[in-house]
Amino acid sequence: MLSKVTPLKFLNSLPWFFGILIEWNEFKLDAELSGRNAETIVRDRKTGKKRDLEEENQERLEKEKKLFEQQQKYAEWGKGIEQPESKKNKLSETCMKAQNH
Repeated sequence: MLSKVTPLKFLNSLPWFFGILIEWNEFKLDAELSGRNAETIVRDRKTGKKRDLEEENQERLEKEKKLFEQQQKYAEWGKGIEQPESKKNKLSETCMKAQNH
């Protein structure tokens, strides 16, 4: 049968409880040992291996750059051969006329 804890018994046990807390605080770990302020380690969910976020960002940027260049290339192909050249010629002609006047 469990005994009831009276308020007097509870109050009498408090110094013992706080004594343990005070002793525990004396043995706090150094921040370096506990890992406080340590760099976060990111792992792959499937394999559990460490991920290098900087390398992944670099690879992502390279892929985006290649995709952008490819899209630019296809955009030029879709316009034809003569149209961009004639546009450049007209632009250069208008610039020459503006400089002469």
